[in-house]
Amino acid sequence: MSFKVVEPEKDENGVYLQVFADPENNEKNTIIGITDPSFEVSTDDYVKVTGVIQDTFEGENVFGGNVNASVVLADIAEVVDYVIAVSPAIETIEVDDGREQ
Repeated sequence: MSFKVVEPEKDENGVYLQVFADPENNEKNTIIGITDPSFEVSTDDYVKVTGVIQDTFEGENVFGGNVNASVVLADIAEVVDYVIAVSPAIETIEVDDGREQ
């Protein structure tokens, strides 16, 4: 599944992301743990993740609002572009032909 990254955090053990599976509506809040501390990701990137739900997180955001999120431990994570994350093609065809007019 693909997610939009809110703000990554890092330490010597890995990278931790708060993401939204529904970025258009800021819904389906999820926390993702990636056990590779060298994984490069930035705010507003999109990531494609394969992993296992480990737990749930309940807490408070900086505005005092409640935060409830699934916690996923990623087996595979990669930064992808918007088109791949939000609107992937059903089929692509490479046309190796040109026309001159």
